[in-house]
Amino acid sequence: DLRAPKQSGGRVLAVLGGHGGAGATTLAAATGLAAAQSDSRRRVLLIGPDETGAGIDLMLGIEDVDGPRTADLSAVGGRLSHDALHEALPHVDRRLSVLAAEPRTGRAGGHAESVVAAVDAGRAGGDVVVVDVPRTQPALRRELLHRADLIVLLSRALLPAIAATRAAHRDIGESRGQAELVLRGPAPSGVPVDEMAWAAGLPLLGYYRSDPSLPSRMESGALRPSPRSPLGVVAGRLCRRLDEAAS
Repeated sequence: DLRAPKQSGGRVLAVLGGHGGAGATTLAAATGLAAAQSDSRRRVLLIGPDETGAGIDLMLGIEDVDGPRTADLSAVGGRLSHDALHEALPHVDRRLSVLAAEPRTGRAGGHAESVVAAVDAGRAGGDVVVVDVPRTQPALRRELLHRADLIVLLSRALLPAIAATRAAHRDIGESRGQAELVLRGPAPSGVPVDEMAWAAGLPLLGYYRSDPSLPSRMESGALRPSPRSPLGVVAGRLCRRLDEAAS
C-alpha cells in the first residue's frame, strides 16, 4: 500500500430501503452494474452486508464464485488493503467487485468492522462504492450512512410506505451526505410523486415503475437490466447524482 500510487475521488453511495420489501438490494445491484458500465473507468465496489438475506451475490448470479464474503474478512487495525481486496473478491466483470454476506451465519452484525474497513478501502482507492445498507443492524447502518456522500432511500409509491420511509429518514441522524428519495411505482392512490416526496420529507431523485417480468427473468438468470429499462435508467441517474454530490 505504501508503494501504491495515491488515488483520489473515491465516493460512497448508500442505498437504504425505507421499509421492508422496498427493493433496495435490487436497486443497489443495478446501480453497481451501471457504475461499472459508465465512462468514468473507476473500479466499482458493491457491498451487500445483510446476513439475514439471500445475498447480493445470488442476485448477480455469482453465488458460486470463489472469494471472500463478509465473514471471511479480517480488518487489521480497522484497515484493509484496497488492491488485495479487489483481487480476492468475486467479480461480475473486470471493474465490478462484490462483497456479499454469507447468509444465515447466525452472527449477523459480527463483522461490522471489516465491512466498514472495506468501504474505507474503496474510497481511499478511488472507487465508486455502492452499499446496500442493512435495516437490521443499527450499529453497522449508522457507520455506513456516516460515510456516504449520497444516501438514497427507496420507497414504494404507496401512502403506508411513504409513512414508513419518513420514519426511516428521521432515524438516519447526522451524516456527511445528502439524503434523497427514489420512488418505485405504480402509484395506485393517484397522489403525485412530488407530493409523496414532500410527505416523506425528502428531495425526489427519481421515480420508476416496477418491471413485472423482472422476477421471472431472475428465476432463470442474473440481474442484468438494460440501460434503457426503467431500473437501468434510474440506476444511471443515481451514478450521475453521486458524481455531483461527491464533487
